[in-house]
Amino acid sequence: MVKVLDILTFKLSGFEFNYVVLPDDDSVFEIMEEAKTNITTGTIYFKESVIEQATHKRYCRANFTIAHEIGHFILHRVLNLMNFSRTTSFVIQKIFEDPEWQANTFASEFLMPYEQCQNLTSKEIRRKYHVTMSAAQTR
Repeated sequence: MVKVLDILTFKLSGFEFNYVVLPDDDSVFEIMEEAKTNITTGTIYFKESVIEQATHKRYCRANFTIAHEIGHFILHRVLNLMNFSRTTSFVIQKIFEDPEWQANTFASEFLMPYEQCQNLTSKEIRRKYHVTMSAAQTR
């Protein structure tokens, strides 16, 4: 996935795609946050540990995290799908309006194409697509 980020830096340069790797304790990150996409500037911020894990481990959560943030960038900057809802009120929103659901769905399809997974077990999905068992079971 780190190679994908490098390729996207060139392929999406017209959309000002950029990613930055920061120390895990950088103030840009909220508690428990592994990465963050700034739609306005086109910059994705990753914790060092996420990039380290994606670089050195075969089956890791970091790959999903990277794909998730790419999803935010593609959906909400490139395609300009800004008609999503981010709310703190008690109004019930439709699940597909949630930007986190949108990015998770993008990441799932990007890493584990639905059509290719239909007849595979969780273990086969994990092995074939280098995702965590949790991601494979959800798919």
